[in-house]
Amino acid sequence: MRLRYVPGFPSPARKVRDRSLPIGHRLSALHECARRFSPYGFRATWHHLTVSARIPKRLEHDPESLERALDELEAARRLWLLHMETVALRRRESKSRGHRIPRGADEAYPPGWSGLLHCPDLDVYPRDGLVAVIARLVAAYAVGATDRRACLACETPRPATEVCPRCGVAPRGYARSPSPEERERMDDRWRQVWGRTWATPYGFTRRERQALPNVIALASE
Repeated sequence: MRLRYVPGFPSPARKVRDRSLPIGHRLSALHECARRFSPYGFRATWHHLTVSARIPKRLEHDPESLERALDELEAARRLWLLHMETVALRRRESKSRGHRIPRGADEAYPPGWSGLLHCPDLDVYPRDGLVAVIARLVAAYAVGATDRRACLACETPRPATEVCPRCGVAPRGYARSPSPEERERMDDRWRQVWGRTWATPYGFTRRERQALPNVIALASE
């Protein structure tokens, strides 16, 4: 089965791993990768990656953190690629039999690469690693599940029009616009996340990780 890759991801991924490049260029390349595949939306996905990979404020103290972030993002993307290829193959076979309208599991299938599990608040997103969350999403779509009655990321019951209270994932079609105050708060928070102003030069202390709005348990602990 041959996979169809989205133009724009493999090239910046190679730059992230190119240790001959300036560290700032590698960070920009990682930023581009997250733009190309951002399951929670770009801001929440980027926040997740900076915390899970422990990207420090001063990148020169841990340049390998960029590769850790890319490894996680790439593994999750690879899983989603396999799912998309499987669905595309099934749809081709279905069309060849004269079934033009998706049915069963394919009715729930959302084409695309970003915002698969959109999290409106960049501080609130699933606590598990991206691969585990995407695997749950794929399993849900495989049985034709939708997000009308429960969150596809964590299976928490919630109203069909409301954000999951546990992991922050919004239902498909969620269109609530933030108030001006909320927008200002989110923009301020994004500047902190983007600048990694809550990170120490060498990474994250235990206390700092516990202080983050959404702590990710690290495998090393």
